Amino acid sequence: MLIVEDPDAVFDRAVTAGAVVRSPMQDHDYGWRDGSIVDPFGHRWEIGRPL
Repeated sequence: MLIVEDPDAVFDRAVTAGAVVRSPMQDHDYGWRDGSIVDPFGHRWEIGRPL
């Protein structure tokens, strides 16, 4: 989990750089905004922050 101040910007930048979206950026009932990607090297990442 990569916790950042602006997860939407980091997520969009990763996708622009070639990452594949596994789960789109979204708000969750448990108090987090996050999304999941796979980078071009096959590493899975969750990018988010607490709401």
